[in-house]
Amino acid sequence: MRPIEMGVNSAATALAALSGLIYALITGFMPLHLLDHRSAMLVDSGLRLQALHTMAALASLSVTSWGGVRARFAPPWFLAGIVLYTGSHFWVAAEAPRQLLLLARAGSMCFAIGWLILILAGIDLAMRRGASTTSV
Repeated sequence: MRPIEMGVNSAATALAALSGLIYALITGFMPLHLLDHRSAMLVDSGLRLQALHTMAALASLSVTSWGGVRARFAPPWFLAGIVLYTGSHFWVAAEAPRQLLLLARAGSMCFAIGWLILILAGIDLAMRRGASTTSV
């Protein structure tokens, strides 16, 4: 692995770990029962997608270490989606203007791009592994 790839993977690992820590702190210490129903639903929705895509970012790094080199491009998209989607939900839950939820659409697109990259990395990895077993 080249030094630049190691730096990107290290940064993605640290950011995914930070996202996981934020998730743990919010779910452990935020009194959701004190929020109104709409705000609680926004926070819950944001937290669910944050947890899912934090794990997806970490899984992408595993796929990269297995030889799925394209997967290294997925974590930045997942992490950008977390910031946009989850961040907009949290801000609106904290009484920010509802128009901020438009950022959630951009976050959803980031999530989709990350998943597409991961799919392509998996296909590429499977094809290379299939080619290596048929050439033996």
